[in-house]
Amino acid sequence: CSAQKGIMGMSLDNLTHFDAIITATSPCDNTMASYPFFEFMKNYPLIVADMPFVQDDESYSYVGMELRNSLEKLGKILDQEPDYKRMKEHIRIENKINQTMLDIFELKKAIPCPVSNIFNGFSSAAQIFLAGKQEKADFYEGVLEISKKRLKEGVHHGGEEKFRSIWPYMLVYFSMEFCEWLDRHLGMSILFDVFNYVFTENVRIDKDLDTMFHDMGRKTMNVPMVK
Repeated sequence: CSAQKGIMGMSLDNLTHFDAIITATSPCDNTMASYPFFEFMKNYPLIVADMPFVQDDESYSYVGMELRNSLEKLGKILDQEPDYKRMKEHIRIENKINQTMLDIFELKKAIPCPVSNIFNGFSSAAQIFLAGKQEKADFYEGVLEISKKRLKEGVHHGGEEKFRSIWPYMLVYFSMEFCEWLDRHLGMSILFDVFNYVFTENVRIDKDLDTMFHDMGRKTMNVPMVK
């Protein structure tokens, strides 16, 4: 949530420029409050998808409509039509990834945990920077195979598991080697954190666009930090 502050400073010094900014009114109020700066101080076009507080089908459809409208607005600014056929292909990859992640988390029930702590940090990055890409699917499939091998051999990445932990918020991202230290020196497994427990039902891409965006709205609203 503090990342926007650095971008504000870079913008004030004209070190960066945006053709447009697109965001949603979630998850954090202080994050959302940062974006009007770019619109009013730097005149960057700002597109905001609204999100209600209530969790129900009507809200999911509303968020889906907001997402679609936002893409249409962005398309007009960039003079580029949204390619929903291409979008469906990337969502298909994400649906497959969702199942692979479920398989990985099923393995985490084993003692010792066959999935190393550092997975959580890499997974957080993959969620953001590789969304909808085959490289993301390859990453999770690779982790799954390594974890299956450890499970079969009954080994723990750090040598011995003494403790198991769940982190209700995020990892210590300024020092990713801390995950390795916990594994190797404390024998503590991190089962998951807020950025990795992101499961939801698959987005249906075999029906109409309204259904697809409804499911996208549902997935968006059920991300743990948003929810």
